[in-house]
Amino acid sequence: MSISPDLLELFNSAAGHAREGAHDKALPIWDKIIQSGSSQTPPQTVANDFMGQAHMRKAWSLMDMRRFQDAKAVFETDFMRSCLSQFDMKVLFEYYFSYANTLGELGDIKGMDDKFARALNIAADESDGYSAQLCWLNLMHYAELASDWVYLEKESRACIQFAENSELPKLALAAGLKRATSLFKLAQYDKAIKQTERVRNVAKEMNEQIALKTAEELLSHL
Repeated sequence: MSISPDLLELFNSAAGHAREGAHDKALPIWDKIIQSGSSQTPPQTVANDFMGQAHMRKAWSLMDMRRFQDAKAVFETDFMRSCLSQFDMKVLFEYYFSYANTLGELGDIKGMDDKFARALNIAADESDGYSAQLCWLNLMHYAELASDWVYLEKESRACIQFAENSELPKLALAAGLKRATSLFKLAQYDKAIKQTERVRNVAKEMNEQIALKTAEELLSHL
């Protein structure tokens, strides 16, 4: 299936605006591409993977404009979902990762958890440790933002285990701090003290001054 030169030109124009942060200019062009694609006869002349990426980039523009409810609607369109089987693994990861972040911004922790789990599975299949770290860090960030301390404690423990198995000490340190915070918020003070002391000791060994300062501040409240 071929893509018309006009659509390619529009795509490049919208992408250029988005790179420059001019999402108010990019957004109507993404809409024009999507509308042009849906009105093609026959519609098979427009590759689904191209149109799917146009939808996703529209969602990214909406995310950058902090219009997260609108971005969620894009991720959940029937057309977008129909494209998933045609995306390569990199694009499929970007879909689930972006969708998860959108749900996190909206405070939908349950939905976010499902989408981050899918993104993490792809990262594992691709042996992509960097992308896996991004998933864990953002997941814990949104859990803390939502004050979902039970969820954060559980997931930070899982992240510590993942980080240790993957030899990612900085990720383990970050997860340790999140777990200490969640235990403190859950009034499990004995566990919070032990976890924070572990973090403090590791931070000293790694010369991670920010983590060390955070741990010491937390201990001062325990």
